[in-house]
This record gives sequence, C-alpha cells and structure tokens, in this order.
Amino acid sequence: MMRIRDFDEWHRMRPKRVVYTVGNFDGVHLGHQRLIEVLLGMARECGAVPVVVTFTGHPQQLEKKMDMPFLLTTSQARAELLSSFGIEVVFEPVFSEHLAAMEPETFLERLAGEGSVGFVVGDDFRFGAARRGGVEDVAGFLERTGNGRLAIVPGLQMDGDRISSTRIRSALARGDVALAARYLGREYRMDGTRKPGDRIGSSIGFPTVNLHGMETMLPANGVYLGSLQSAGLRYDAMLYIGVRPSVGGSEQRVEAHVLHAAPEIPPGASVSVSFRDRLRDEAVFADREALRAQLERDREEAKARLVASR
Repeated sequence: MMRIRDFDEWHRMRPKRVVYTVGNFDGVHLGHQRLIEVLLGMARECGAVPVVVTFTGHPQQLEKKMDMPFLLTTSQARAELLSSFGIEVVFEPVFSEHLAAMEPETFLERLAGEGSVGFVVGDDFRFGAARRGGVEDVAGFLERTGNGRLAIVPGLQMDGDRISSTRIRSALARGDVALAARYLGREYRMDGTRKPGDRIGSSIGFPTVNLHGMETMLPANGVYLGSLQSAGLRYDAMLYIGVRPSVGGSEQRVEAHVLHAAPEIPPGASVSVSFRDRLRDEAVFADREALRAQLERDREEAKARLVASR
C-alpha cells in the first residue's frame, strides 16, 4: 500500500485519474466498508485509482485536547484494514489546526485539483473549517471543474441505529463488546507489547499476559471472553481490564489469561487481544481466595460460551 502524508508529496505522486472518498475511517466499520465497496466499483467503471483520504489524528482529539486513548484503530491498523478491503493508496495528512481551518473549497482544490473523476461520500459527510462543507459543496466543485461523478451513500443501519464510530465508542464505554463487534464486522482488537507483571495471577492459579503500550480505546473495566494473539498464533482467553482493587491496585491494567494453554511469550513481544463477549463487571473481593474462586467460575463460564458458539 502507498501511504502519503502531506499535500506536497500528494501533488507530486497523485495519479492522473482518481476516485476519492474522504473521512476519518476510524475502526473501518461496516458503514465504512460500504463506502469502500462503492468507491472500488466507481473506480473500476472509470478506469481510475480508488483513494481513501483520511487523517493522522482525529478532529475531536484536536478540538477537545484529548490525552486519553480515544481512537478505535491506530493509523497503522487502519491502513492494514483498508488494504485488506482492496485499497492501495491512502492519503493521510496530519489533522492540524491549519487543516482544521481550511475552507471547504480550498480543501477540495488542494486535494483533487483537475485530476479527479469522482467522489464517494456518506450522506452525512461534513468537512472543512467549522464543518461548513458538505455533500452540496462536493457536488458544486465537481460541476464547476467538470471533474466527474458523485455517489452519495446512505448510512448503514442495524437494528434501527446508524452504524458509526461514535456508537462503537459508546458500546465499548459500557462494555458491550458484542455490539461493537457487530458494528465493526469483526471483534474489537487492541495491540500492544507484553510487559512483565508481579505474578499475583500465577500465585492463585491464573497466570496472565500483561499488555502495555496500547494506543486505542479501552472497553469498560470488567472481565471478558476473547482471544490473545502473538507471533501468528491465537489463543482463547479471559481478558481483564481494571485497576485490580482486590489486591490494592490503582494502575489501569489489561491482562489476558489463556484458557487452554500456557504460551511462551517473551517480555517486549508484540501481542494483541480481541474482545468477544462480556462476562462480568469489575468487583472487589474480600481476599485472594475469594478472587480465585470467582476466577474459577469465570473460566468455566468462558469455556461454556466458547462451546455454545461453535
């Protein structure tokens, strides 16, 4: 995949015939996948290169000065997902204050110039300074420049709700990872590295792989059924997010207990976890024996759900 990061480079390398879609594409959820499907179809019909225009960073991070993990995908994970759906060129400038202040017409001129043959946008598409630009601005730009076709894609609905990155974040914030997975079209995944722990889990019969360095949103504190992936191998696992109040913890942790094996994963190795279903809320236990007993029940429940889902 070709990933281009700034406008000067884009102007040098921009293909002569391009069909564009523009958006944050955070999560690359089912609604985004529908846009990509239409984009690829139009590009084939026009003999053009399909290009996804997205951004490094997110408008809400800039506007609200967020320092907590907010995004559903890193830029690298997003690029990998886009590539898996057939996109070979991504233009992803940094979402800076300068870009945020750019007028809609200026953005379109700098992006497409005279080289576009079409745009594919969602029916709620907004862009440019103060989000003043919309579908009508894209249509006007194409009409003035003779630059091709416009496809307006309705939002994808599920159970009466429009699929969006915001709804996925809301689902994760309340621990509904199953709903997030339905909207994404896959289980929600977080990437990190293995960090040595204090072996409290091992002392009560529940050794864990501790994750460090995650850059994406954490689901709500609690215990989940999911999986652990490392070095091309996948393991069914119980996943824990929380501060470990039963052992006097205060630091937010992400830990994975593999259900059927004890994988050899060295400290510093790349690891990821995927969330399938929520088992329970975080809780405080009177002592470690009470904690161990609950974890035994959690493990049996996790295994039962695995059997039921296969």
